[in-house]
Amino acid sequence: MRVIYLSLSCLVFASPAVLAQDASTGFDPAAAVRGFLTDSTLLGADSATVGKLTEDGDTVTAEDVAMHWSASFSSADKTITVNVDAAIPSLTVKGLAPAGDGHSADSLEIPAATFVVDVEGAPEKINYELTVTGYSMTEPKWDAFPVIKADPAAPVSRFAPLIDWGVKQSYQRGGAEEVKGVFVAGDEKQEMAYGPAFFGPVVDGKLDKLEYGPFVITQKGEVPTPEGGTKPVDLNFDYGLMVGEGVDLNPVAQFLTGNGDATGLAPVIASFTMDGFAMSAEGEFAISIGGLDMQDFGLDVSRGPLLQKLDPAVLAAMEGTPPSPAELISLMLDLYGAYGIGRYEISDMEATAPDMSASLATMIVQNFTAAGLERFAVEGVSVDSSQGKAELETVEVRDLTFPERGDFMDMMIGQMMGIAFTPSDLSAMPTLGGFSIKGLSSDAGGTPFKLDLFDLNLSNFVEGIPTSIAVALEGLELPLSLVSHPMAQMVLGAVGADPVAADLSLTLSFDPESGNFSLDNDTAIGNVGNLTASASLSGIPAEILKNPMQANEAIATAAVDGLTVRFDDKGITPFMVGMMAEQAGVSASEFAEGMAAQVQMQIGMMTGDTALAGDLGQTVQTYLEDPQSLLINAAPGNPVPFAQLIGAAMAAPKQIPKLLNLTITANP
Repeated sequence: MRVIYLSLSCLVFASPAVLAQDASTGFDPAAAVRGFLTDSTLLGADSATVGKLTEDGDTVTAEDVAMHWSASFSSADKTITVNVDAAIPSLTVKGLAPAGDGHSADSLEIPAATFVVDVEGAPEKINYELTVTGYSMTEPKWDAFPVIKADPAAPVSRFAPLIDWGVKQSYQRGGAEEVKGVFVAGDEKQEMAYGPAFFGPVVDGKLDKLEYGPFVITQKGEVPTPEGGTKPVDLNFDYGLMVGEGVDLNPVAQFLTGNGDATGLAPVIASFTMDGFAMSAEGEFAISIGGLDMQDFGLDVSRGPLLQKLDPAVLAAMEGTPPSPAELISLMLDLYGAYGIGRYEISDMEATAPDMSASLATMIVQNFTAAGLERFAVEGVSVDSSQGKAELETVEVRDLTFPERGDFMDMMIGQMMGIAFTPSDLSAMPTLGGFSIKGLSSDAGGTPFKLDLFDLNLSNFVEGIPTSIAVALEGLELPLSLVSHPMAQMVLGAVGADPVAADLSLTLSFDPESGNFSLDNDTAIGNVGNLTASASLSGIPAEILKNPMQANEAIATAAVDGLTVRFDDKGITPFMVGMMAEQAGVSASEFAEGMAAQVQMQIGMMTGDTALAGDLGQTVQTYLEDPQSLLINAAPGNPVPFAQLIGAAMAAPKQIPKLLNLTITANP
C-alpha cells in the first residue's frame, strides 16, 4: 500500500522544475507541476504528457495525465517487452510551496488513477491492472528529490537515496477510498479489492496508526481429485480490518541502505492486528482465522545494508555466472536473522473439507530473534475425519537458541566442502531448551492412542551439550498392535498390557566444575512393573564435553559414589517364571530352586566367595517364589575409581562386591 501511495505522491514531490524554483525567483506552482508531469527523463519514461493544466488561486489541476514506460529483454530466440502505462484523468495540488530544501503542499487529490502492466512475447499472456480511487494526501512535506547516479558496479544499492528520501516524507493523512487489482497470467485470473485505507499522521517515516481493509481477493486455482488428477476452482481470500500502531519505517530504510543512527534490533511496529481471514473454494475446502495479533516487531539494522549485499548476486546474474555460495549463505542469514518479534498469535483457526474438519485455538510465538526463540506453542487442536478423531491440548517448543552467525557459516561452508563433522561443530548448532506435548489422544483407524504429557527439558549447555536433562512421560497408553517386536508383543499381551500403559521420570545432571554426575529414573509399565534407579559418579573431567568421542579417557579419573536399583513387580515375573517352567517341564517352585542353584554356582565360580554366592542364590529363590520387589544397592564408604573396578574384574572379581559394598535384597 505505501508503495502505491509513494508512487502517486512522487507525481508532485520530485519535479526538477519545483526544485529549481524558490521564493527569490518567484515560485510558480503550475509550472512546477507541469514540469514534473512532462519530464520523461526524470520519470525514466518513454513519454509523459498532460492534456490540460488550470490554476485557480493556489490550486493547480492537471487533466488527462498519461505516462508510458517500455523495456525489452532479448535472448537468442525471443524478445520480451514489458509495457507500463499510467493514466490519471485529474490531479489537483493545493498550496504547493518551497519549504527549506524541499517543498510542501496543503493537499494532493487524485480522484482516480489506473496503472497497467502488459508483457509481450512471453509464453503466456501476462497483464496486471491496478485502479486507485479517491486518493488524497493532506499537508505533505518532502525533501529535495535525490540524484540517482549511474553506477554499473552497484545495480541495486545505487537506488538507496530514493528509499531514504521516500521514508522521510511527512503528511497528516494519506490513503485511498478503494484499491482494485486484476492480474492475468494465461488462463489464470486473480482479482483484489479493498478500501478505504488511510494512514497518518506520518512524520519523518513515523506513523502513529494505520488501518486498511477489509478486502477480498479472488483467483483461479486447482485442487486434487480422488482419481489423482486436478480440477479448476474459484479461490476466495477475505481479509478483515488490519490495524497497525507505532510504525517507524526508518529502521527498514536503514536495514536496506545502511543510512541511519539506530543500533541492533530497532522497533518497526509496536502492534499489528487483523480481525480475521478466510480462504475458501466452494464445495472443496474452507479455512478461517478468527484473529491475528503481533506485538513488538523489529529489524536488526546491523544485518544490512541489504541493497549493497544484493549487488554481487545481481552482477553475477547479469554476467551469467553463479553467485558465491558464501555470499548466498551470508545473505540468507542476514535476511532470516534480521527481524525480531515480541509476540505473534493466531487464534480460532478452523478448516473444513468434504471428509474432515479441524480447529486450532491458538498458535503463539514469543520473543523470536536472531538469538533464538523463547516459546512456540500450538494449543487446542481438534481433528475429525473419516479416519477418526484426534485432539491435542498443547505442543510447545521452548528456549531455542541459535549459534553465532560466524560459527554457523563456518560450519555450513565446511559441510558444503565435504569436511567431516566434528564434536567441536556442536557449538555451531542450534540448541533446544525444551519440548512438550500435552493432552494428545487419537482413535484414528480404530486404534486408540493417549498421552497425557511428554516433557523434555535441556539446560546448562557447555560446548553445545546439555549438562542437565529431564524427561517426563505421563499417561501413555499405546495400543499393543503398535509394538513391533514379536516377542515383546506376545509377552505384553499375555500379562494383559493392552494398551501398554507407561510413565517415566528421568533426570541426568553433570557439573563440569566438580566433575559429579547423577542419574535418577522412575519407570512404570502397567501389568509389568516399576523400575527406579539412582546413580552418582564423580571425577569426570569437563574436557569430555569438548570431545565426547574421547569418553574412554574419563575412565582414568571417574569413580562410583553410589548406585541403587529397585524393581517392583506388577505381573511380569510370575508370567516369565511360569512360561519358562512350562518350557522346562517343571513346576514354578522347581524352576525357582533351579535358577537359585545356577546363580549360586556361577557367583561362586566368579568370585570364590561361597558366603556371597549362597546369599545371592537365596535372594533369587525368595524373589522368584514370591515376586514383590528386588533391590540392588551399592553404597561404598568412599568413591571407587573405575580403574580399580576394571582391575578387580580382571584380577580379583570377588573383591568387587566388597569394594562397592554391594547388597541385593528380595522383597525388602
